Amino acid sequence: MHNTRIIAALAGALALTLAGCNKDSGSASATSSDGAAPHDGGSAAAAPASSAKLTRDTIVWKWTGKFDAEGYTLMTITNNGPAQLTHALLQYYFYDKSGKQLLDKQFEFYGLNIGKGETKELPRGPTKKDFPAGTDTIEIVAQRADFVGNITMLDLSLAPANKPKGQ
Repeated sequence: MHNTRIIAALAGALALTLAGCNKDSGSASATSSDGAAPHDGGSAAAAPASSAKLTRDTIVWKWTGKFDAEGYTLMTITNNGPAQLTHALLQYYFYDKSGKQLLDKQFEFYGLNIGKGETKELPRGPTKKDFPAGTDTIEIVAQRADFVGNITMLDLSLAPANKPKGQ
């Protein structure tokens, strides 16, 4: 019985590891709109029955315009949600100086641990080398946010494939 629990725990850890790690022990996965994956968020977007409506102000995720020493984008993340933020499914939009959208890419982050009303600056998302040529700015829109207390907020319509800059 004890061996079964150990094997199950190791299998779970392996699954999380294979999902791909991002900086600071938060894992990330990404799908691009130019690939085969639709903007439905896949299985991660399936919300439990207790989900509530997500708004653009629930979590505010902004690129600082800077990178950390390893080249990861530095983001300020403000949690205006109902409890500590633990997970987010986000759509990143890359724009050139004229406002033309160059790319949109989905990222998912676990283990965020950002308290209610708290703002943190964290390295999250793509590295500088992963930016499309000509990128001037990035805008980020949340599609799903999970909070302590089994609270999930979801609105996939907030992140369309084509989003005009500033909207």
